[in-house]
Amino acid sequence: MMELVDIRVFAKISELMSLSAAANVLGMPKSSVSRSLTRLEKHLGVALLYRTNRKLALTDTGLLFAEDAHRILSSIEEVEQKVGQVRLAPRGLLRVSAPVTPGQWMLAPLISEYLVRYPEMNVALTLTSHKVEPMAEEIDVVIRTGELEDSRLAARRLGTVELKLVATPAYLKARGTPEVPADLVGHELLDIFAGNVEWRMDKGAETESVRVHMRFSANDTSTIRTVLLNGTGIGWLPDYLCEEDLATGTLIHVLPGWGRGKRDIHAVFPQHRTVSPKVRSFVDFLCERFGDPGKAAGPRPPGKSTPR
Repeated sequence: MMELVDIRVFAKISELMSLSAAANVLGMPKSSVSRSLTRLEKHLGVALLYRTNRKLALTDTGLLFAEDAHRILSSIEEVEQKVGQVRLAPRGLLRVSAPVTPGQWMLAPLISEYLVRYPEMNVALTLTSHKVEPMAEEIDVVIRTGELEDSRLAARRLGTVELKLVATPAYLKARGTPEVPADLVGHELLDIFAGNVEWRMDKGAETESVRVHMRFSANDTSTIRTVLLNGTGIGWLPDYLCEEDLATGTLIHVLPGWGRGKRDIHAVFPQHRTVSPKVRSFVDFLCERFGDPGKAAGPRPPGKSTPR
């Protein structure tokens, strides 16, 4: 099988008609150029050049092969340019998966910005409550919260999510504002867990556990937010879901300083030696936008809507 380097060497020799000149242009020793030519002629089984002490000349076969060699190298250069353009300008379909609520409230608005920045990209977003395995389900990027387990996957940390205990001013006025975690007993409480639940709460190095009963539970925090906004009780919401409500006074932060820890948000993708341009562009974009606390969450849906 012919080596591409031998074709390149012969093309340059046929262009300059000098081994020394070809070696100089290619940055190779003249002996290497000579060996490359000999190897090519041996592979083809024909002489490509007439050699004399004073000059080189192409044989008839050498003339034909030189034309083909230049055409081959031109095609390769064109392919390299196209590949380079794809590398620099991402294009095609990107398949993304995320948990339902973060996907609706945090990710979807940012994807709109991403599509404006990269007009050749298309995004297919899947929102699901189950754990997605990107390689098995042919997903390019998965957004995950919490600890990562699969070492076969590459990951970039985007930021953190913190749960906050909140209620409406009307509810707190009617039922009183808890001063310590133990005061939560007897209140109307909302969480993603049903029935009797142990709430473990931290404040610096201090930790308290309170056994409480849920008046309402749902497997979607945006639904819990909707019920909280109706003044039903006190419940936990991720910060991105209640920041604007807290800023406007629609919700009140209950037991500030007490929390349930922070959870990291990661962009996870299959681990390859070379990351595709579309995956790299999207993950880099998310890192950039999540790095801006004022913009990471993006626009919010209407006040009391209940996304599924």
